[in-house]
Amino acid sequence: MNFLRAVSEEQKSERRQKILDSALSIFEQSGFKSTNMAEIAQKSGIAKGSVFLYFKTKEELFMHLLGQELGKWNNAYDEALNMIEDKSLGSKELMQLFVDTLMQNTVLIRLVALVNTIFGQNVSHEQVVTFKKEFLNRIRRTGDLLDRKVRFFSNGTGVEFYMHCYVLVTGLSNLSDPVPAIKDVVKTPDYAILNVNLKAYLTRMLKLLLTGLENVNNQY
Repeated sequence: MNFLRAVSEEQKSERRQKILDSALSIFEQSGFKSTNMAEIAQKSGIAKGSVFLYFKTKEELFMHLLGQELGKWNNAYDEALNMIEDKSLGSKELMQLFVDTLMQNTVLIRLVALVNTIFGQNVSHEQVVTFKKEFLNRIRRTGDLLDRKVRFFSNGTGVEFYMHCYVLVTGLSNLSDPVPAIKDVVKTPDYAILNVNLKAYLTRMLKLLLTGLENVNNQY
C-alpha cells in the first residue's frame, strides 16, 4: 500500500478525521480493548507511524473521540432547545428531550463508560486540561440555554442539571453494559434486579431529579 504524506493543513485535518472515523468504526464492532492502532492505521489507509503523529496513544485518540461525540450530542441538544420558546419547557418535555437525543447516540454512551479508562493512563496533564476546558464551556453554554428555556429553572440551575445528567449517564452506562461474566449472571431470574436498563433507569432518575429541582425553585 502506498502512503501519501499530508502536506496542507486541510489534508492533515482530513487525515486526522479519517483516523477518528476508522477508530470509531472499529470500536463499535470490537470495543475498546480489541481496538488497536495498527488496525486503525490499516482501516484508514495511513501508515501506522503516521497515525502516531496525530495521536500519540490509543487513549489520546479515544479522548478526542469522546470529545467529538459529546460535541455532536451537545449540538443536537442545543439545536432542539433553541427551537423552544423561552420559559415554556416543562419537566416532562425536558426529560424526554434529554433521553431521546442521548439514546440516538449509543456510541457516546459507550464512550462515556470509558472515561476512567481513557483518562487513567497515557494522556498528558495538558491534554486533560484542554479537554476539561472545552467540556466546561459546553456545560456553561448549554446550562445558560436551559435556564432560558425551562419554566422553573433559575440562574445556575441549567449547569446543575447538566452535571447531574452527566454523572447519571456515566454511572448507568457502566452498570447497563457490564463485562460478560457479570452480564451472564444478571440475566438469570435470581439476579434480575441487578440487570440495569439504561433508558428506564435514566428516565426514572431524571423524573426524581427534576421534581426536586422544581420544588426547590418554586420555593423562591
